[in-house]
Amino acid sequence: CVLISRLRPNLNKVIIPNSAGVANKEIIALYVNTRGEKVLDRNYLAYFLRSERFLNDVSKNATGTTLPRLSLNWLMEYSIVVPPLEKQLQAAEVFDECQLALKDSKNSIKKAEELLCACYQKYFLDPKINKNSWQQVELDEVLSVEPGRTPKVSLLNAPREKNEDGLLKVSAVS
Repeated sequence: CVLISRLRPNLNKVIIPNSAGVANKEIIALYVNTRGEKVLDRNYLAYFLRSERFLNDVSKNATGTTLPRLSLNWLMEYSIVVPPLEKQLQAAEVFDECQLALKDSKNSIKKAEELLCACYQKYFLDPKINKNSWQQVELDEVLSVEPGRTPKVSLLNAPREKNEDGLLKVSAVS
């Protein structure tokens, strides 16, 4: 069984349940035919229903404006590519691996963000709660500032002297 949300199908809510249950009228349960030779794998079907192609098509064909709904008639007339079962299983396995890699990446990003936040708190903490008693100085004690300036028009195309820096225009870096 594959469950797909009928209400607001543009949110792409598709799930393969791992146990039996009861759904309301806003959930469509899709059961892969098991009579005769198996033609469609439910994992492949679920990934297809999450695909950009299907999402675009379902969004264009949803009924209702305030709360768009997936039409059951439209869904049952929708055509999908059905490769041989072996290829479907391979595709679903690749998608599973990609989902796992994506989840791992998200976890890594979350850990990196937490580490970065901890570093900011450790090194750039509020001076009022300076637990390390680190020295505090005003910036003008430890650096000098040289603001940019507008060059004369005659200098823009002038040849540069040896070891002279060129002109960097703001448009070149933005």
